[in-house]
Amino acid sequence: MDFTALDVLLSIANVSAAIPTLRKIRSTCFRTTYKMCVFITFTFCLAFTFYNRFFFYVKLSGLKLIIRIFVDIALTLLDYYILIGVYVFKEKWITLIKNLKRLESVPPKKKHPHLITIACTHFANISAIMYNTVLWARILKSTYYKAFSFELMQLHLKFLYNFIIYVILEMMISRYTFVKHLLTNQQKNIQVLKKCTYSVYLLKETVDIFNDLFGWPILFTVMYASLRILYCFESIIRDSAAARIHLILGDVAIILLYLLAVTAIILKCDHVTREAKAILKLCQNLKNTRRNEMLDKFFVITSDVLPTFSAAGFFTIRKSTIFSILSTISTFGIVVLQFKSLIIEMDEFKQRS
Repeated sequence: MDFTALDVLLSIANVSAAIPTLRKIRSTCFRTTYKMCVFITFTFCLAFTFYNRFFFYVKLSGLKLIIRIFVDIALTLLDYYILIGVYVFKEKWITLIKNLKRLESVPPKKKHPHLITIACTHFANISAIMYNTVLWARILKSTYYKAFSFELMQLHLKFLYNFIIYVILEMMISRYTFVKHLLTNQQKNIQVLKKCTYSVYLLKETVDIFNDLFGWPILFTVMYASLRILYCFESIIRDSAAARIHLILGDVAIILLYLLAVTAIILKCDHVTREAKAILKLCQNLKNTRRNEMLDKFFVITSDVLPTFSAAGFFTIRKSTIFSILSTISTFGIVVLQFKSLIIEMDEFKQRS
């Protein structure tokens, strides 16, 4: 992906006050006031939402109530981190974009594929959320809009931020791939080796900034997706017993939506790491075939600046993270099933008594 896709997403995010103004200009009174108004409005709407959601909480069973509360906490923490980051991480955002612009990339194979990707993903996201919104609005009537309508804004903000993360990762992959191609085709050229050395240094700095900016959002996204999938899984068990197919379809759509979002980000992080390791492996092969002092230095430098992605320092993001998440969800799912079975047995015992 090139900067066209990122510019589109950043423009939308800037209107939502989800990112800082990415130009080194002095903040005007209007920009500061606008961002503060968005923050205050967001806080007011969130307080109003939780106040009206109380009726919904009291009807939930113990375990499902706990899961639902943590789902809401994870989404709220993500949103506030994004909004507060507008004030805290402006310089990091500027450096990140500047680094990506300074690095050359492999041109896309197709013309404007990014616009199609954005449109299709946005359509799938809105379709799944709106389907569930219509279903629950019919069940809960006007109460649903008071308690959950603002959640649509929260989910849109989460989706937008996740897509920005995805596009930036795609751009990093393209830049690592360019270095690999450059090294493959012109490994004897000293100037090219110097350019490759500069590029891997700058890419490592870019990855470190990425971790600072998006480590916590990725952690909150994984937490939210895992808990929401578990919550939907419990609902599917309940709705299966009542043969409510339309609600089951809604829950399955949400599960697929969040599982695919988390999987896409994790796979892209892993892809960046693999591209960097491919450069190191290529350099090792070139070293074995010829003696070159500059090539030796490049190998040492590349091995020292291999990128690693971290979710706020809690765990390293790699392909195996997907299986860890699925394993955790499965374990909790089994606990939920056992808990539900125990409740059913207790109810049957009371009825016999």
